[in-house]
Parts: sequence; C-alpha cells; structure tokens
Amino acid sequence: MRANADQLARQALAEMEKTVAEVVGERKGLEGRLREAEGHIRELETRLERGDRSHTETEIFRRRMTEQMEEERDQYQKDLAERDFAADQTRKKYQSKDTLSPWNSIEF
Repeated sequence: MRANADQLARQALAEMEKTVAEVVGERKGLEGRLREAEGHIRELETRLERGDRSHTETEIFRRRMTEQMEEERDQYQKDLAERDFAADQTRKKYQSKDTLSPWNSIEF
C-alpha cells in the first residue's frame, strides 16, 4: 500500500511539475507579449505627439493666413475708399471748372 501511495504521490508531483512548467511558459509568453504591447504603445504615443505638433503647426499657419487675408481685405477696402474719394474729388473739381468756364455760357 505504501508503494501505491508513493506511486500516486509521484504521479501527482509529476502532474504538478508539468502544470507549473506550462504556467511558467504561459507567463513568459504573456510577459513577452506585454513588452511588445508596451513598446507599441510608446511608439503610438510618439506618433500622437508628432501628430499633435503637426496639428498645432497647421493651426498656427491657418490662423496666420486668416489674419493676413483679413489685413489684405482691409487694405483693399481702404484702397477702394481712397480711389472713390479721389474720383469724386476729381469729378467735383472738373464740374466746378465747367460751371466757372466762360465757354459753358457760349452756345455754338
């Protein structure tokens, strides 16, 4: 009976050692996958930071372009107003000369 108990104990020990070996192997595999995943996460974080910088640079560029376009539009409006004013002054000048000119009162 003792031999039977020893035999069962050896079988149980062998099964436990096999299970432990399997669990250790699975753990090592999972640790490797975890390291790979952490590396991938770091890579993605780096990409995201670069993308954020790129997005920020794009926003700055867009804002500058918008400001420049607004400045150009304002300048264009000023130029138009100056042109209209100058044309109006020139028209008034020549109209007043026409009314003061002695040739206007003479009919041909």
